Amino acid sequence: MSSIPQQRLDRLIERWHTLQAALNAGPSAADFAKFSKEFSELDPVVSAIEALRRAEAERDDLAAMIKSSAGDREMAEMAEDELRAVSARIEGLEQDLRIQLLPKDS
Repeated sequence: MSSIPQQRLDRLIERWHTLQAALNAGPSAADFAKFSKEFSELDPVVSAIEALRRAEAERDDLAAMIKSSAGDREMAEMAEDELRAVSARIEGLEQDLRIQLLPKDS
């Protein structure tokens, strides 16, 4: 599991969905500008969170496959190789996400 607090990530995704709904509701021009700016700042962060969560789910599936294929050594070895690749990808995704979560310069 990621070292980034999941509650924080969940709140960011929830805010992204809230902004998306507000933009779809046809806000005033002033609100539209404000919501659009915040939405555009959150969009790459939410994409990074979703990519990380997909990779973590893939890692969990591969770990389960390794456990269940104990009798099929070839399948287990293939899953272990893939697991190493996914684990490395997760590290990179976590690092990218941490960078995106840093406060922006004013």
